[in-house]
Amino acid sequence: MALKGLDIFKLSPKKNCKECGSPTCMAFCMKVAQGAVSIDKCPYFSDDAKA
Repeated sequence: MALKGLDIFKLSPKKNCKECGSPTCMAFCMKVAQGAVSIDKCPYFSDDAKA
């Protein structure tokens, strides 16, 4: 089962740095959940969280 945006957000660094191109970590995580963007666009997600 694929992770939902909120599940991904719980693993996120919650920096809201905008380095990924999204205005917030929540927005980024929702895009990741939809498959619109790769989680690798966030430079702060740990390798453990990506697994």
